[in-house]
Amino acid sequence: MHRNPEHCRTLLPAECVEGHLEERLAEVTHGMRTALERGYAVTVVTHEATLTTQEAADVLGVSRPTLVRLLEQGRIPYDQPGRHRRLRLKDVLDFQAAHHHDSAHALADGGTMPSEVIPESSVKGH
Repeated sequence: MHRNPEHCRTLLPAECVEGHLEERLAEVTHGMRTALERGYAVTVVTHEATLTTQEAADVLGVSRPTLVRLLEQGRIPYDQPGRHRRLRLKDVLDFQAAHHHDSAHALADGGTMPSEVIPESSVKGH
């Protein structure tokens, strides 16, 4: 399935107050239905959710090795309580929002992230 990073975004910000919640939920439900009709997967999680590197890579629409390079460059914070890295969903979404215009279209088209996001000199072996 072709991933489109434009559809990965926060749908219910924490600032939603009770008076506007029903209206926002109707918008989210409509957005989810539209995404499903177009063949996209829809995932509902809380903002403090932690992700594996593969889950975070899926959210960003990149390969896991590309995500690991971003982590090693310090571009996205993570915890490593044991052998495996864990990322907060909020950090992944913040990175996505900050780099959406630079990389989303190139990644969606099967390209690579621009050098501003992953400098060639930072990639091991270069």
